[in-house]
Formats: sequence, structure tokens, C-alpha cells
Amino acid sequence: MESISLSIFHASPKTYRILSKLFILPTPETLVESLRKLNVYPGVSPKIIAALKSQVRAMKPEDRQCLIVFDEMGVKKSLSYDAKRDVIEGLEDLGNILGRTKAIVSSAIVFMVRGIRAKCKQPISFYLTGSTVTHGILQELIQETIRSVLSTGLNPLGVVCDQGPNNRACLSRLGVSSDHPYFHLDGRRYLVFYDPPHLLKNNRNNLKNSGVVFMEVKEVKWDHIKDFHVQDTKLPVRLARKLKKKYIELPGFKNMSVRLAAQTLSRSVCLMHSIVHL
Repeated sequence: MESISLSIFHASPKTYRILSKLFILPTPETLVESLRKLNVYPGVSPKIIAALKSQVRAMKPEDRQCLIVFDEMGVKKSLSYDAKRDVIEGLEDLGNILGRTKAIVSSAIVFMVRGIRAKCKQPISFYLTGSTVTHGILQELIQETIRSVLSTGLNPLGVVCDQGPNNRACLSRLGVSSDHPYFHLDGRRYLVFYDPPHLLKNNRNNLKNSGVVFMEVKEVKWDHIKDFHVQDTKLPVRLARKLKKKYIELPGFKNMSVRLAAQTLSRSVCLMHSIVHL
């Protein structure tokens, strides 16, 4: 019952609160406390590796093919004392290979296994860093994670990440280029893919900043979308009602939003733009 409750709470806390009024369910505080008992610490988790090994034995060979996905995010700086481990939480911790330092954590990097044929995903490791992780350290973390995933019986075929400067520097250090989008480790080849949603955002930014020329003669400009938006807002019934002014002007950090890029370059905007200019 607890595992089911955790799954519902993780998927939607709002739904969990509604169901709690209809059924007798553990409180959110109880669920959080149960998570604390998992004892998962920075680095590759031996418990997760053991659980994966057990599960992989029952999987078909084709279902064992997977990708390793990783991403870095900022976290709030804070320090606390873990009486159980007798350590200060909130200091940089790069697992068993690189260990802990005195730097205060400001970001975290998480590695996840994602099935290619099988619809499954599983976090495999995480690391806490005092600053954006350097490309040299990132290379060691990638290699550690790949070897750990291989030990479970899974068959990782590639790595997926965004186009952050450190990621690109790390991949370049591994020998990845536009002509050779892969690297080798222990005699195996691993393909490298940039996260498609972030590629969509980058395409939008390139269109806004420089425009796009294709077929050597045709040019697409950001002004085309701006002009369409101006015309569309004057219509009694808008053709692309989801296209808003902030999507065009991109104030503040809106140029970092993948969602806005997807809505701006959506099929409906393209279709309505074509209808207007027929």
C-alpha cells in the first residue's frame, strides 16, 4: 500500500490530497519519512544496482537496450546534521570515486536509465557539487555510471544530455564531434544525443537571432512570425490563440523555456501562418 501511495503522490500531490479524503491513505509526512529510510546517498546506489540485476534477469534481450540520460540543476544552499551517519549534509559529495569536499552544494547532477523498447526509467545515481561540475569530473561520472549500468545486465547504447557548455566540453574530451557523434569506453561504442526539447529551443533562438536559409534561396525570418502575430491579434477570431506576445518578445529568461519554443514553432502556428499568406 505504501509503494502505491508513493507512486500516486509522486505523480500528482493534488490528486493524492483528493484521494486522501475518500480513502485512508498515509499522510504526506509519513511518505516523506519512509523515503528517508531508503538510505540512498550520492554516487551509484548499490541497492538500485542490486534491484536492477534482479529485474533484468526476467527481461527479454531486446528490452535490455537503454539510454543513459543525465542533467544538472541548481539546488538551494543549506547545511544540516545527519545524526545517523554523523555527517554534515549540504557539502559537496561526488560519491565513492571522488569523495566529499568542504564546498557547499549549489547544484546536483542526476543520471537515469531510460528503456528504448521497454517503457521504463530508473534513476541510477546522483552527485552533489559545490559549483557547476567540470568537464573532467563529468567524464569520470559518466564512465562510472556506464560501467555500473553494464554490471546489471542492461545494454546501454548511448547517452542523452542537453547542450550545456560543460557537457559539450566533456563530450569533446571524449572525442565526440559532429562527424563522429559517439565515443568508446572499454571497447564499446556509445552514441551521443542532445536532448530533443532543448534542440527545439535552440532552433527557435537561432531563428530569432539569425534567421534560417534553406534550399539556398528561401529564407525564414523571425519577422515572419512577428508579423503573423500582429495580424492574428487583429482578427475577430484568432487563428493561433495560444501564440502570445511574450512568445515573440521573450523577456527575461523566457528564451530558456522549451515550452514556449514548442508552442511558437508548433504545427498550428505553421498551418495558420500559411493560410494567412495564401
